[in-house]
Parts: sequence; structure tokens; C-alpha cells
Amino acid sequence: ERHADWTAYFEEELRHGDWRAVVRTWSERLAPGLSGGALHGLLRACHAVRAVQNADTLPRRRELAQGLAYWATCYYS
Repeated sequence: ERHADWTAYFEEELRHGDWRAVVRTWSERLAPGLSGGALHGLLRACHAVRAVQNADTLPRRRELAQGLAYWATCYYS
């Protein structure tokens, strides 16, 4: 139920900040939640990081926001 909130939060963070810092900060916070459904969010985030490294575009940052949001939603639920 909080996925939309997390997505909006991460989209804002990634729009104005250094995406590497956002990933570094949140991967440390969310790492304890790597069991179960949270693994899917990690995989989405990892694929998005690879894509953003190749070409830093708004759609790729949005995908990164989606991956982080899914991970956070699973972890904090």
C-alpha cells in the first residue's frame, strides 16, 4: 500500500541528487531485508544501476526509483 509513496520519494531523490549516493545510502539501509520478496527489488535496482551507468537518462532513473521502491516496500511492510 506504500509503494506509490516510496516511488515518489525515490523519484524525487534521484531527480535532484547523485544517484550513486542514493543507491549507496539505501542499499545499506535495505540490505537486512534481502529475504523473500525484497530480493526482486534488489534485482530491479541492480539492473537499473547498470543501465544508468551506461546512459544516465530520466527513464532509467525512474526504473531505479521503482526498484528501490519495491525493495523498500517489501522491507518496511
